[in-house]
Amino acid sequence: MKKIPFVLLVALSICFVTISSAQSNKYVIKNGFAIGGGLTQFDIITDNFETTKGEGWIGGMSATVMPPHRPYGVSYGMQLSENSIGVSRLYILNRFNGTRGRI
Repeated sequence: MKKIPFVLLVALSICFVTISSAQSNKYVIKNGFAIGGGLTQFDIITDNFETTKGEGWIGGMSATVMPPHRPYGVSYGMQLSENSIGVSRLYILNRFNGTRGRI
């Protein structure tokens, strides 16, 4: 309870400094923000395993800033995903006669 006035003072100070001096009104700064996502299907095609197709998801976000009078832009992005796959058998090659066998 004793820290509430101190926390409010710090929050108001940060807001005041950010609004008053961080971005001037003389130049237009272009900011962008994007969120995306989707569903995925994942499978591995191989001769060594019997696999089954799995499902998953993907999501991401990115932010961009284009400062005025600069020949560059700044961007940051991050993507997260999760997939599943089923592996049921392993095929091995018999060294003696060249035939394939299951494990």
